Amino acid sequence: MDLVAVSRRFDLTPIWDAYTGEKLKATCQVTVWDNPRRDGLTTLRRTLSMAYSVKLPVRHTLIIGGQVWIVSAYSNPDTWEKDVSRKGYVAQLAELGKVARTSQLLDGSGEHVYMSRVWVKDVKDITTSSEFQSQYYIYFTKGEHFEEGEFAFIKDRWHIIRNIYTSTAGFYIAECNELEPECLFSLSVDIGDYDPVSETTTKNIRQIPVIKLDWRDDYTNSLPSAEPQQVGDIRFRTSQEYAEYLEKAVEVDFEGAKWKPVRVEHKNHGAISVVIRKV
Repeated sequence: MDLVAVSRRFDLTPIWDAYTGEKLKATCQVTVWDNPRRDGLTTLRRTLSMAYSVKLPVRHTLIIGGQVWIVSAYSNPDTWEKDVSRKGYVAQLAELGKVARTSQLLDGSGEHVYMSRVWVKDVKDITTSSEFQSQYYIYFTKGEHFEEGEFAFIKDRWHIIRNIYTSTAGFYIAECNELEPECLFSLSVDIGDYDPVSETTTKNIRQIPVIKLDWRDDYTNSLPSAEPQQVGDIRFRTSQEYAEYLEKAVEVDFEGAKWKPVRVEHKNHGAISVVIRKV
């Protein structure tokens, strides 16, 4: 009796590549995740079982039963004595989102990627407000390209990626902070034009597109001698091409109030983090 052939007899569930739409020759079995918290608070997980010879698409994202599932990088072998006849994967329900660098978020571009969001906790900064900020784990597969400091869009909200980990099943996990629903703004920045003859400065206004962040989102430790973060400060992300304007800015107009930049920090991929303080 060929155990491999027998096990394949029950592989009746067809699968498709979620990115190309191509129906794969392989079939599988789908079972409930064997865990008392299998459906967790905000996600669905299942176990996929298939023949050992099956090779999944590079991006490990499948359509099964009309739903999209991201599939773990590592499989668990199913053995009979010395023979390996089958393998099992962890699958997590996913939806189409977007990943973008700072410049891409500002210009509306980015790459569409299937991902899965899991709620972790809510945090609150009682020194500035009584509002909560949600923190999430966003799961994605080995075939995708996420980096710290980039942004992920899912569930109609943008998130900033703080750290990236690898799960025991082989998923990649982006530790993210959720941004406000309205996080894109335009700053009116007066860089001032100085006339040495009359010794006067005239206004020179530049409009700079920015991403409004919470202070935790881009926080970096500094020496005690450095100017500390103060209550009421606001932090933004923008493209590095605007660094010169913000570093020499005389005044910033935001939401009807006057501000001044107190810190400009250079980040990866041509981005800068800017802290403004009310005048």
